[in-house]
Amino acid sequence: MRETIVFNQGWDYTPEWQDKFIEPSQKVEGFTKVNLPHANKEIPYNYFDEKDYQFVSCYRKVFSFDPSWNGKRVYVDFDAVMTYAEVYLNGKLLGSHKGGYTPFSIDLTNTLTEGENVLVVKVDSTERPDIPPFGYVIDYLCYGGIYRDVYLRVVDQVFIDNIFAKPKKVLEAQKELETTVYIQNTTKDEQSLEITVKLSRDGQVVAETKETVSAEPGKSSYDVVMGGLDVLLWDIDNPNLYNVEVTIASEGAKDHYQTRIGFRETEVKADGFYLNGEKIMLRGLNRHQSFPYVGYAMPARVQRKDADILKYELGLNAVRTSHYPQSPHLL
Repeated sequence: MRETIVFNQGWDYTPEWQDKFIEPSQKVEGFTKVNLPHANKEIPYNYFDEKDYQFVSCYRKVFSFDPSWNGKRVYVDFDAVMTYAEVYLNGKLLGSHKGGYTPFSIDLTNTLTEGENVLVVKVDSTERPDIPPFGYVIDYLCYGGIYRDVYLRVVDQVFIDNIFAKPKKVLEAQKELETTVYIQNTTKDEQSLEITVKLSRDGQVVAETKETVSAEPGKSSYDVVMGGLDVLLWDIDNPNLYNVEVTIASEGAKDHYQTRIGFRETEVKADGFYLNGEKIMLRGLNRHQSFPYVGYAMPARVQRKDADILKYELGLNAVRTSHYPQSPHLL
């Protein structure tokens, strides 16, 4: 089964970049120990220049190879880095990512060494016209740094890359769930897999189905449909949520992936917005994910507090999430 390791602790940081920083033998003189999420520059409550956080910085982390990783794939997963990132391992550039609001993954497997490894992230937090939301005019601030969580993910050679669970026929008596399972087969051979999909709520399994498929080397996807479901609908006052758990198993490989969903139907008509066939008056406000002093590196507890304020103190039933995918801590 996969192993997910929180990779937030014990980074070395400096608010500058030099090419020599990518070398594993480079000493970290002048670097500061930080934990993630991290703002590349702490800013005052108000009256500051947005150029204060627009520079290129460096994050380095030293970690040891675990013998249990032998024969497995090892990835580093970034929830978000503002704005452009280059990722190096042991002096080698493994990948880059443009865009400060979307997650990305880097495969470390073939560059890992037994013993000590040095991971380096070059973070460009300047406004670049080739990277959204820049290029024209925006009216909000995009604070820099590795400002969301980072994880180390260890999986078998055949694993689940992602799933997309789609509730269907939600206003009918017998509802459906169609789950698209995205598989990565990093071996050179076709693999026979058993895919199991479970739907559960509060620890109780509501429905379960299994399928056997053949996964070719590379990427593939499979749709698993579960019908005849008797489930509760999600609505504003009763946010009923279900867990979708997907497991794959083959000789020598096993993986597990989970997500949460709600069964609901939304529709915009000429006379207004409808949720599950009922007309709803939307009352909402705009929200950004930033916070004084720490910019975008806003901790999970404060992200959740924002949601509580919007719903329970202001009595809102809708939030406009300000042009970009916001912190996964709100999910």
